[in-house]
Amino acid sequence: MINVSPFKDHLLHKKKVLNLIKKMPDVSIKDHTESLTKTDFYLKPNDTREYWDYFFPHLEKFLLNMAASLKSQYYIIHRAWYQQYRKQNFQVWHNHSGCQFSNVYFLELPDPKIATEFEDGSKVNIKEGDILTFSSHLYHRSPINNSNKRKSVIVFNSSFEGFKS
Repeated sequence: MINVSPFKDHLLHKKKVLNLIKKMPDVSIKDHTESLTKTDFYLKPNDTREYWDYFFPHLEKFLLNMAASLKSQYYIIHRAWYQQYRKQNFQVWHNHSGCQFSNVYFLELPDPKIATEFEDGSKVNIKEGDILTFSSHLYHRSPINNSNKRKSVIVFNSSFEGFKS
């Protein structure tokens, strides 16, 4: 399953979320599997994430709608993090375990060519402000950002439980 949904009021929240991310510690990574300008993926799970505290209540309607469409009583967020990619940053093919879905909110997307790609060749039309939801077993990557502009995403893994008849 691959789905693209626009995030309601993206422009209203974009600046606030980016400002809260800016306050996060500068953690970058560069090795053979990924090159990221800034991320909180490697911080401790209980570290403060003001951007998530702000963003999550606005995301909840999206999650409740998804639960309803899946006939589920509730949802679980297993983990959430942000990533920022500047020129030459990338992430290699990978998948996410321990959850049903992976979700990518494109907070900044200067060029659709640097949106998430799927190893099986599935094509999706993504624009800034969209949430890409896909089965977490699908191999995907973030291609090299050849732009001089930053790409920012918030990623969260989710599952939906409790069948509702």
